[in-house]
Amino acid sequence: MAFRPNWYEDGSRRRGTLGALSHWSGFRWIVTLNIVAFLLQLVLPALGGWGHLFEEALALRAWWPADGFAAQLQGEHGGFNWLFPVQLVSYAFLHDVHDLWHIGLNMLYLWFFGPELEADLGKRGFLRMYLGGAVFGGLAQWLWWLVQGQPGVVIGASGAVYTVMTLFALKWPHRQILIWFVIPIPIWLLVLFRVVGDGMAFKNELELQAIDPGFRNHTAVLVHLGGAAFGVLWWKGVGALTAALERRRRSRALREFQEASVDRREMDRILAKIQTSGLASLDTRERGFLERRSRELREQGR
Repeated sequence: MAFRPNWYEDGSRRRGTLGALSHWSGFRWIVTLNIVAFLLQLVLPALGGWGHLFEEALALRAWWPADGFAAQLQGEHGGFNWLFPVQLVSYAFLHDVHDLWHIGLNMLYLWFFGPELEADLGKRGFLRMYLGGAVFGGLAQWLWWLVQGQPGVVIGASGAVYTVMTLFALKWPHRQILIWFVIPIPIWLLVLFRVVGDGMAFKNELELQAIDPGFRNHTAVLVHLGGAAFGVLWWKGVGALTAALERRRRSRALREFQEASVDRREMDRILAKIQTSGLASLDTRERGFLERRSRELREQGR
């Protein structure tokens, strides 16, 4: 059966405006922020002045651009980019305004895989996984540029989206997706095809740079490969740790609920005894229980 994604519903439409925003799914927040950032990229430069700095300051780069157009053509770079810690997240919300397929395909893949993955991981887990994939993928490309001294720049959600796709394929490998909405293929094959293709593109880039050191691949494939690698790491380690912590949290919550239930039953029994036989009928243990519960209620009311 083909995989049919749905917009993640969380009941926020039934709440007020502020309540609706606070209860938005992580998937919805990510898509909205990508669209808002894309619109700002379109509008701000057209206003003139410093409008172009929005994208330049938030795009990921290891080095600032070299001074002078001729120096940039020769592949030179400026000083070290100290804004890279912020850019490791911000770059994933920017896209090429001259190519609608850039943001369109990223959001389409996120729509395919994001909602169900978030339903499995929870909102916080999904956001951690998504942003972690963006940082890990961006860091792989950033380190490569830093080591090579290359003045590259990258924008786009592809690294995080690769994390989402890879983790989805590891969790549900035999789900099917319709390519061009016609051809059904298992999701693991789609992800494998994309990762192998990016690996070959990086290999070709290395071979071409050996011939022409100034050659640059238009697509930052290390971001894709880094994002896919983070999906595997999450599946192997982070996901297992998160699941263990969640099981521990649920176990603690269940234990507290059971203890509270026991306390409520004991309180009901003691109150019934007081009503029937009076306060003097309570033994030392029952009086100690009432004092403890009274103290706990006072502390909760502070």
